[in-house]
Amino acid sequence: MSRIKKGNTVPNQSEGRIRFDPKVMESLVPGPISPDEANALINGFKKALFERALGAELTHHLGYGKDEPKPAGQTDQRNGSSVKTVTTDTGEVKVEVPRDREGSFEPLLIGKHERRFTGLDD
Repeated sequence: MSRIKKGNTVPNQSEGRIRFDPKVMESLVPGPISPDEANALINGFKKALFERALGAELTHHLGYGKDEPKPAGQTDQRNGSSVKTVTTDTGEVKVEVPRDREGSFEPLLIGKHERRFTGLDD
């Protein structure tokens, strides 16, 4: 939680859950929505969550951030992304998985050749 900016989310220690800032929720859900709109919103959140986490994994793997210069002597670097369709409990989500030039990046959240990510809704 130390990387989350203050005010965006607040951990609820007693229940082990995260509450989102009411202003953020109001911008996402300004009024009544249909079940299809709710599902699209949830899948959009999953996509953003997966892509952010995978990007952080690649940053950890390479040892430097996306907008930072490559360290001297570093041979591996970011090399775009590829689209992967991941099946979740609420449907399919197209996720942009970042790549590295040497092909040594092995994502943990959604591993190579994995196409299913279930249990997130539990």
